[in-house]
Amino acid sequence: MIIDDIDFAELYRSHIGQASRRSKPAEDWDKRAEDMAKSCANPNDPYVRTFIKPMILDGAATLLDVGCGPGTIALPLASKFKEVYALDYSQKMLDVLKMRAKNENIGNVTTILKSWNDDWRDVPQCDIAVASRATMVDDLKDALEKISNKARLWVYTTFTVDRHFIDPKIIACLRRKAVGFPNYIYAVNLLHAMGYRPRVDYITTTMCKKKPAGLEGFLSSVVWSVGDISEEEKKKLKNYYQEHVDVQERSDTFERTWAYVYWSTMK
Repeated sequence: MIIDDIDFAELYRSHIGQASRRSKPAEDWDKRAEDMAKSCANPNDPYVRTFIKPMILDGAATLLDVGCGPGTIALPLASKFKEVYALDYSQKMLDVLKMRAKNENIGNVTTILKSWNDDWRDVPQCDIAVASRATMVDDLKDALEKISNKARLWVYTTFTVDRHFIDPKIIACLRRKAVGFPNYIYAVNLLHAMGYRPRVDYITTTMCKKKPAGLEGFLSSVVWSVGDISEEEKKKLKNYYQEHVDVQERSDTFERTWAYVYWSTMK
């Protein structure tokens, strides 16, 4: 057996099927839209600056931002394009983006209410397409084909590097044999099989691990990351919170690394 015999599309679907967290409905992201606009949409954020800096924009007039959220990438780039299309399946995210664009006097952004799983036939083809921190999908091959077909020149994306979105100590506390999430290696292999030559770099940023608002806030954050928890797991988490979280008087910092995967669609 050689690597060419591996069906990475099927392997990815198997892996994501075993992951602890299911895809979240749009309503869950609606609730987070305003907070995300404050916490991760600052154009001066190191992640945003590092994502944008290497982009090759020569000859590009249109941009498609998939999983645009509150406009984290789309709005800082808007002045460099004639038209920007911001796609997300959370209506509240799009509403927040439009409000931010209005406040910043940005008038060239059109929003599109769609998900990765929807029919994209009416999504405009653009010169550049991006998907920032929005690539944890059910069918990665389908998603890569969709975004590549909508970009005339380049696609820029970020994928997870680590197996979990949550502190590994909490996973250990739960004593779950979690396989974790599939990472960027799947995308690189799928893109290669599709005839593209993906380039890979890494974006590592220092983030503030804020102390949650009490025990309930802590439990809520864990459920957001790992899915439903049992009563036995809740007891373990309560003990963990009392021993490791509640006693902290200041916020900790931690590093998160994303794989910056980008490719030319001009075969």
